[in-house]
Amino acid sequence: MENPNIRMAPLSAKGKFKLAVEDSFDPCAYVIAGASAGISNIYYPREDRTMSANLSRWEVMVGEDTFFNLLKEYWPDIRLKMFKR
Repeated sequence: MENPNIRMAPLSAKGKFKLAVEDSFDPCAYVIAGASAGISNIYYPREDRTMSANLSRWEVMVGEDTFFNLLKEYWPDIRLKMFKR
């Protein structure tokens, strides 16, 4: 239960970014993304089943997750600025 006497100061953009990155770090998500990249080898021809291709696919998956986590964190501010709500 939250204490009503304690008020949180609004975070700066830098503080929000740091909080979003810290909150989005989930080691299991990295392992799952790696497993997914490895399993996706079934779809690709044999010559495209290299370690560098797997790492590239893994990087894309982790990058997308990071981008969408940051978007979820900043969306209220973006919506407020863009749509004046």
